Amino acid sequence: MKKNKSLKKTLGFIFIIIGISLPLLAFFSMSYRNLLAEKNYKAYVEEKKKISEEEKQREQEFIDTYQKTNEKADQGIVDPFEVEDFKGDYPDGINMDEPFAYLRIPKLDKHMPIYLDATDKNLARGLGQIAGTSLPVGGVGNRSVIAGHRGWWGDTMFLYIHTLKPNDRIYIDKNGKTMTYEVASFEVIDPSQWQKLLPVGGEDMITLLTCEPFAPPRPFRLLVNAKRLASEMEVVEESPYILETPAKIELIEEDQDKDKTNTTTRRVNLALYAITFILILGLVFTLGKFIKYLLS
Repeated sequence: MKKNKSLKKTLGFIFIIIGISLPLLAFFSMSYRNLLAEKNYKAYVEEKKKISEEEKQREQEFIDTYQKTNEKADQGIVDPFEVEDFKGDYPDGINMDEPFAYLRIPKLDKHMPIYLDATDKNLARGLGQIAGTSLPVGGVGNRSVIAGHRGWWGDTMFLYIHTLKPNDRIYIDKNGKTMTYEVASFEVIDPSQWQKLLPVGGEDMITLLTCEPFAPPRPFRLLVNAKRLASEMEVVEESPYILETPAKIELIEEDQDKDKTNTTTRRVNLALYAITFILILGLVFTLGKFIKYLLS
C-alpha cells in the first residue's frame, strides 16, 4: 500500500513538472527571442557595413535580374499559408539562407529578419518576401509583399499588427540603408485574391500580409499597406545606427519619440516576461520539492 502511494506521488510530481515545462518552453522562447531581436538586428547592420564592393555589385545584379524578370512574368502570386512548402523562382547570385533585409516596427517593438521566399522554413524564423512580388529595395512602381505568421511557436511575430494606425512608421534596413514607410491602409482579403497584391502605379509600397482574424481559425488575410515617405521616393537614407552628424541625430531622436512603442505591446511584453519568470520559479520550486521527496 505504501509503495503504491509513493508511486502515485512520484507520478504526480512528474506530471506537474511536465505541465509547467511545456508552457515554459514556449514563453521562454518568446521572451528570449524578444530580448535578442534588437541585438540581432544591430549585428546585421554592423555586418552589412563591412560587405565588399564586389559583394554589393553581385547582389545588385541579382536584384536587377529578379526585378526585370518579375515585371515580365505573367503569373499569380501564391499565398504562403495555403500552399505547403511552396518555393519561388529566384536567380542565382546570393545566399538565400541569410536575411536579405530587416523590418522594424517601433510601435510594436519589432525587429524581424526578412528572407527571400515565404517558405515554411523562412516563416518559422522570421518574415518572407512573397515570390512574384517586388524585392524590398524600394523604387516607384514596386510593391514588396512581406508575409509573417500571426504568432508562431516561440514568437509573437505579427500577432498585434492590427493595432497599428495610419501614419505609423515601418522601416526596412538593407545594407546599412534605411527606407521609411508609413501605414496607409488596411484590407482583409480572401487568399485567392492575389490581384490585390499587384503594384500600384506611381507608388513605392510594401504590404505586410498575415492571417486574419486575430483568433483562429484564420481563413482570411490581413494586408497592412504602407507607402514610402515622399521625401525618400528617390533617396534611401542612412541607417540610424550609423548616423554621425548632429542634425541627423536630432532627426532620429525625434522619430524615435514619434514611434514610441504602443501601450498594448508594452503590456504584452511585460506580461510575457512576468509569466516566464513565474513559470521558472514554479518549476524550480517543484523540482526542489521532488528532489527533497526522493531523498527523504
